Amino acid sequence: MSVRHESIRPLASVIRHSRCALVIALVVVIASAVAAQGPSRSGLPPVNTGNATRAGRLAISEGRYADAIEHLNIVLGERPHEKHTWYMLGLAYQHTGSTELALMSYQEAARSERIRPTALLRIAEVQVGQQELTAAMQTLEEAVDAGLREMDLRDNPAFVSFEDSPQFQLLAERGLPAGNRKEYRDLDFWRGHWQIMDSQTGQDIATSDSESSSTPFFFAESWSGERSAGRRLCYFEPNSQQWKMVIVTQEYYVEAAGAIEGELVAGAITEEVIEFRGMLHFNDSRSLPVVVQVEHRNDVVGCRLLTNESQGEPKTIADWEYHKVQVEDEIAGESQ
Repeated sequence: MSVRHESIRPLASVIRHSRCALVIALVVVIASAVAAQGPSRSGLPPVNTGNATRAGRLAISEGRYADAIEHLNIVLGERPHEKHTWYMLGLAYQHTGSTELALMSYQEAARSERIRPTALLRIAEVQVGQQELTAAMQTLEEAVDAGLREMDLRDNPAFVSFEDSPQFQLLAERGLPAGNRKEYRDLDFWRGHWQIMDSQTGQDIATSDSESSSTPFFFAESWSGERSAGRRLCYFEPNSQQWKMVIVTQEYYVEAAGAIEGELVAGAITEEVIEFRGMLHFNDSRSLPVVVQVEHRNDVVGCRLLTNESQGEPKTIADWEYHKVQVEDEIAGESQ
């Protein structure tokens, strides 16, 4: 269900023609707004585009919203179709009081099915702040239709004015209960049978099997081969709003956490990469910070373990590609 453009009147005139026109218009408008602010307020050095998303995410988590806007606009200048970057930009603009730019950014983020419920929730927050209560209620209805959770409505202080509204209470009842949260399905693409290869050399590493479980918030993988063997456990922890990961091999084990979409705690899930941060512990008692990057591309999953023993370039511990393998029972099931 699409956002009712009449509920966001300043945006409707900009985006009414086409998605392409929207992206171009947003980039131009937001870039102009940043340019109007003049030089960097914090004197930041030039940021490499590859690091700009991480720098913007860190700036938001630390409350440096003007810096975040600078970094995220660098990213969108090169990759204007990254919906999660639009979402983060909306957060930054919302916190600086730039409500129209926040609405425009969230509207673009809402084109992603995965981000849509949360992006619409943020749009409703802005509308409440502008005293557009009817429009906010309409947007919340669309957010619930898109899969918004019940707790996101009931626990949000922005909607205190709606507490006595029967319409709001009905919307909250329609929201997804905790057990059906979409975040629980973040790693579903990794379930199944895989052939693991070295991303650099193309050599076979191992075969991998992910347990097919009816428990959506738990994911277990085991792999074995001549070059590597181990086990990976991932589970979603509702209180911290994070996926947790534990990797165990003969050489090391890893404990890491990755944040869900929109919760900028210790990494973030974008439409392309899931990033976990934590510690890598070797058998010789060394412990180092580690980043685990998981990238999903059709039937291929990339997984990298990066660590840094000093202040130099990150060291790659593993750089693997998972290629989907169909087993006989899966093929038989599809043919029935």
